[in-house]
Amino acid sequence: MKEKCFDKKKVGLLGCTGMVGKGALDFLLGQTESIDIVLAGRSIERMKNAVSEVSKDSSTELSYFVVDVFKDEQLDDLCRQCDLIINCAGPFDLVGDKVLKACVRNNRNCVDASGDETFLKSLSPLSKEAVDKNLSCIISSGINPGLSEIMPAYVMTHEFDHTDNISVFFLGRGALSFNANEMIERLMVKEVILK
Repeated sequence: MKEKCFDKKKVGLLGCTGMVGKGALDFLLGQTESIDIVLAGRSIERMKNAVSEVSKDSSTELSYFVVDVFKDEQLDDLCRQCDLIINCAGPFDLVGDKVLKACVRNNRNCVDASGDETFLKSLSPLSKEAVDKNLSCIISSGINPGLSEIMPAYVMTHEFDHTDNISVFFLGRGALSFNANEMIERLMVKEVILK
């Protein structure tokens, strides 16, 4: 029987030079049998430095794409080259939904490390368009919000038989996101109902 050959998907990683971006890059570098990686950012030199920081294997072929997230035409060009965009560019309060809008505009799936309650509420019209186009758009998947918010929920449900209270501390400019508060409240209510 002849094996099927599938084209590798192109994954664009925008903002690979920060802490979250380097984490995403490290993960993606382990997936190169099934994906091609396009690194995108303002400086090829900084992107190459990030690669050398997270990987000692210099044989992995990577593509580099210079893009300014504040220029729609450059974002559109990046989106057209990729099947999926992972956005780790920041700071979030400046970048906002620019990358997400470009992905939806260009019919591309996306994962965005950032997001907060205000951001989530502003996405309503964009959400409808993404749904109509059958796109997957995942927001708040980074460290804060994201992992720093998922971890307490995981610990509550997997490490303790009972939780009376949970306090979460992190260093940053904002509070827990709407998503994290909702998740923790649902877990607390679920635990009360199960008693």
